[in-house]
Amino acid sequence: MLDYGWWTQLQPHFSPAFKARGDEEQKKAHARLVAETQALAQKIDEIRSSQ
Repeated sequence: MLDYGWWTQLQPHFSPAFKARGDEEQKKAHARLVAETQALAQKIDEIRSSQ
């Protein structure tokens, strides 16, 4: 979450030369956030079903 949040906070300050790269890094961070959130939900479901 911090990675995506960091890129989100920095985005308004991207220089024109860095904007494309910064936007791409933010997209990658968002994808990692979504994947980690889904993995956590799956792990929670596994724990609940094993009780």
